[in-house]
Amino acid sequence: MCRENMTQHLEQECGLVEESCKLGCGAKMKRNELERHVKTICIQRMITCTHCTDDFKFCDMSEHYEQCPKMELSCELNCSVVICREKMAQHLEQECGQHVTNSRYT
Repeated sequence: MCRENMTQHLEQECGLVEESCKLGCGAKMKRNELERHVKTICIQRMITCTHCTDDFKFCDMSEHYEQCPKMELSCELNCSVVICREKMAQHLEQECGQHVTNSRYT
């Protein structure tokens, strides 16, 4: 292999050359491992919420799930209803059988 071809091979093709993650997580790996890392491992990869379909970074998943309006939760008053976060207030105020209304103690 001539020098020019070798340079091209190393710069563009060789799967054994070490590269940094293109998403900026700081990881370094062999070029032939980069695609799998970016798609399935990198904490900076984009994912889609299965509840609301918003896109966010994998590393922000916990924060998103704590706020996601479509996340299903058990009723805060333990009435056994499972309801999405955005409808919880309405459920607690108007629908929940565990909610005490017109109580002189509230």
